[in-house]
Amino acid sequence: LWSPDSQTVAFIAITRQGLTLLLDDLSDDPSADFVLGQGPLWISWSHNSQYMLIHRGASQFLLDTSGDLQPELLDFQTARYRVPAWKPRGDAVTVMRETEPNRYSLYTVDVAGGDEQNITGTGLHEFSPVVSPDGRMIAFLSGSGDSVAVEVMELNGSLRQQLTSATGVHGSQRWAPDGDRIAYVSQIGQNGLIYVANVDGSQNMLLT
Repeated sequence: LWSPDSQTVAFIAITRQGLTLLLDDLSDDPSADFVLGQGPLWISWSHNSQYMLIHRGASQFLLDTSGDLQPELLDFQTARYRVPAWKPRGDAVTVMRETEPNRYSLYTVDVAGGDEQNITGTGLHEFSPVVSPDGRMIAFLSGSGDSVAVEVMELNGSLRQQLTSATGVHGSQRWAPDGDRIAYVSQIGQNGLIYVANVDGSQNMLLT
């Protein structure tokens, strides 16, 4: 997994400690730096490439890659969290939390105290968040079964906007580098169609 600044690669390898997280700064030194073992591990970079959030079992770790590569065990230890998206907001990160079996909501969690805040606040199934390049907005999926929509909103929970129609299965949303548009896949039968739309849902254009 590349860091956003393209200077470091994080990868999982099998070592004597099982599935192990390693970092390589792509220098002339061919060796990689050990970070954490005894996986499985889920990892996600912060947007400034300095921090990495690591999920192992019921524990969350925060790694400062500019320091001595010693992961800090965070206070919120629960298997209900996953690490599909990261957004530093002061000392908080954005995660998915399983509120009911197979039902998720989006939360920000304080990395020091473990205080959490539901940023969607609907109680619906909301998952797969992807943070915009400027860290201001989030694109996520809502719904289940044959009706899954792409939605966007500010990280503080305001200006929520549904990007796709209420019917059909949409997903795999990705931000454009400038943060003004989002590409996503609309599943029609066995075929996936790729669209690009403005963040406000306008100019929804079919690419394939």
